[in-house]
Amino acid sequence: MAGILLVVHITSLFFFSLLAKLAHGAALIPRADADAWTYLGCYTDQVGARTLGQVGYTLGGPGNMTVANCQNGCASQGYSLAGVEYSSECWCDNQLRNGGGPAPDGEAMCSMPCNGNPEQKCGGPGRLNLYQNTAIKPTDTMTTSAPSTETGSSTTPSLPEPTQGLPDGWQYSGCYQDNVNGGRVMFKMLPDSSTLTAESCITMCVKLGYTVAGAEFSKQCFCDNYLRNAAPKAIESECSMTCSGNTQQKCGGPNRLSVYSKGNLTVLPIPVPQTGGLPGGWKYQGCLQ
Repeated sequence: MAGILLVVHITSLFFFSLLAKLAHGAALIPRADADAWTYLGCYTDQVGARTLGQVGYTLGGPGNMTVANCQNGCASQGYSLAGVEYSSECWCDNQLRNGGGPAPDGEAMCSMPCNGNPEQKCGGPGRLNLYQNTAIKPTDTMTTSAPSTETGSSTTPSLPEPTQGLPDGWQYSGCYQDNVNGGRVMFKMLPDSSTLTAESCITMCVKLGYTVAGAEFSKQCFCDNYLRNAAPKAIESECSMTCSGNTQQKCGGPNRLSVYSKGNLTVLPIPVPQTGGLPGGWKYQGCLQ
């Protein structure tokens, strides 16, 4: 009898261990984290013409992004569509906009891990893992603007750019788009910071020998000596996220950089291959895979 019980016990352990491994593996693919949410697929997105029009406010911010956190954030704002992008971004809406649709390359570019759960996918550059909750009706949404943080006020006050405390020769150069024309517009990305300010981002870039600093998505700091990929300027209201280390300063937004520079700011054009004037009879043959 004892032998039979031992066999049953070992078999049970193996069965539950197998279930745990299967559940662990399931997290490696896009999935809905609540029964009410359905995964729609990998969808296209673009800076300046968003497929989903509203930023999702999520528990723990971009550094703790998961599929469930984005879904919960969108649901709490009354939206039936939730999309995760570029590891840390959450977007919400009740309809698709600007021609966004299923990605022509399928799931290929929805391959970036979520910041808050690396076993889940959170989109990619210009790609959304998109989810829908049919239990939330579009009429549930009372506003298409971000919720105000001011009691009794329907508008969010503009935040001043720092004009004091900057290193000599540094100045605010404006709000610029990021992730355009095939890539980032600044070369060096520093680790996310929960205490980021405009001054701290500039100071870190100065120490690394750079003359341009950009703050993005509240807690991200980028450094370079130029802006790249023909970075276009954005309207100032799109650089509206407060700095993680100073709520009285702006630190960019989703794919938006609050840019500071020492002296004049240079924006480089989109790089192209040299096709003429090559030495010794060499010819450009194109981009090969």
